[in-house]
Amino acid sequence: MDWLTRIIPTAGTVLIALFSYWTSKQKNDREQQQDERSALREDLKDQRDRNAYLEKLHVEDQKEIDDLTKQVSKYSLRLIELENELGTKHTFTDANDHGDDEV
Repeated sequence: MDWLTRIIPTAGTVLIALFSYWTSKQKNDREQQQDERSALREDLKDQRDRNAYLEKLHVEDQKEIDDLTKQVSKYSLRLIELENELGTKHTFTDANDHGDDEV
């Protein structure tokens, strides 16, 4: 029984040390997870802000495209009216046409 009285205090000290280590590790793990979650939240917020900015640019660009399309349509109609008045016809060329300067 003498050995038992010597082991119990040592075992108790070891158990307390293990428990202290375990609680410290749990606390550090929680703090690390919270830091990671905070970083992810910040990244998500930045991504949402970026997406909102890009969406705004897209809407502005689409408005500009719509305005230019209306303007081209208006000028095309005016060109047709002028051609009808003059009795001439204009042939529209596509982007692959190299023009009339070929020999």
